[in-house]
Amino acid sequence: MLTKEDLQKIIDQFDEDELERQGIFGISQYGGGSDESFVRANKEGLVLFPLELLKSARVIESVLSGPQLGVVKSVRTRRSL
Repeated sequence: MLTKEDLQKIIDQFDEDELERQGIFGISQYGGGSDESFVRANKEGLVLFPLELLKSARVIESVLSGPQLGVVKSVRTRRSL
């Protein structure tokens, strides 16, 4: 299992400002059910999305032990298509 420090080392390898500037990522539903969904993204958006998940993983233990048990603060909204 990765430690917070391990996760931070991975996160630090990316230029997050540039990814945020250029990244496009969106999950859309075009029909009545979740099986009628699609992802529209560019390369930077595909990198930025899991980067945000890694950032959430880095803080999850402190969130789970806090007063709002099980609630993870949502990440900032990015430009999407």
